[in-house]
Amino acid sequence: MTANLLLEFIGPSGVGKTTFIDTFLAHRPETWTHRNAIDLSKPYQSTLIHEYFLQGKLQRVLRESNDMLKRVTRVRYFGRVLTIDVAAMNALPTPAVLEEGVFQHFGVEFQKIAKHYPADFKSFMAPRAFVNLTGDPQRILDQSKQRGETRWAMGDTTDGSNDKKLIKQIEDSLAFRQRQAKELEAYGRPVLTLDAEMPDEEKLAILDEFIQELQ
Repeated sequence: MTANLLLEFIGPSGVGKTTFIDTFLAHRPETWTHRNAIDLSKPYQSTLIHEYFLQGKLQRVLRESNDMLKRVTRVRYFGRVLTIDVAAMNALPTPAVLEEGVFQHFGVEFQKIAKHYPADFKSFMAPRAFVNLTGDPQRILDQSKQRGETRWAMGDTTDGSNDKKLIKQIEDSLAFRQRQAKELEAYGRPVLTLDAEMPDEEKLAILDEFIQELQ
């Protein structure tokens, strides 16, 4: 097992990334590191855009900025992430899973980033393989309501008045992750798409085979 192998999980809020990651970590005999985007915070704690990112507010910042600032912010911020993340990955003694990475938080334009930071981007992508969790929109919404943990559970949905709108948002999020998975594959990175509703044993068996092929 390559020490700096990174399995980055992507998927819409409420699909079950955290639950499945916990199941996976308990299942694997190797010692895996569970990384989070907050690992990247210390070098840039005084950087406003990074603080917004860690607080889940990056999208709001970008929406409130003009188009030029949006493009510059995405490229420059991702460039900062590249530098620190490559160093962090090289220092890891074990393979790792990453649940809250930059690919999960906001879409990146791969060709633009690769053009601006060719060496760093290549190093950044080299150890990464992706697990794309997908599922039924209605089930994702129902589970979110039960847990009250994700943005799909926000607002007054108890009478079902907002359900159609929320279902559409979940469908859009699922479609975006599917497009993102295709872009990652086109860039040459391995992507495994798993239906979150499959039994854990089946998902784990498929993921085990995927990891074995990466060795």
